[in-house]
Amino acid sequence: MECPRDGVTLAKEIVEGEVEVDICPACAGVWLEPGELQAIEEAHAEQVERIPPRHDAMTAALEAARGKSVPLGNCPVCGKTMVREEYGLASLVMVDRCEEGHGVWLDKGELESIAEFYVRERSEARVPVLVQFLRSIGLKY
Repeated sequence: MECPRDGVTLAKEIVEGEVEVDICPACAGVWLEPGELQAIEEAHAEQVERIPPRHDAMTAALEAARGKSVPLGNCPVCGKTMVREEYGLASLVMVDRCEEGHGVWLDKGELESIAEFYVRERSEARVPVLVQFLRSIGLKY
């Protein structure tokens, strides 16, 4: 398979212990076939609290806006133009998805950004609703 960004042949690599993914050796993008992202999420679930965030929400928003301007690539499986959408609700991570269901393309750093999204989601799920509300309006508690 070829990279949808630069046409370089994708290389197989094992991540999170058991999940084999296709990675571009040139741009470091990752092609995930159906089920692979879920397997990474499950393998990553126990480690997620130990991952420090890479950057703040403003930086993530700027990266998401920049990601929207990257030209759409073609699915490495069927060759059709992929669609771009935000991964999850309010993740600020833009991914390219094959409409035929062959997989998703993550540009360099997006897999790590998705992991950070899970960290935020898991930590916020443990915070009482009132504290979440106070955070949302900018009050310190």
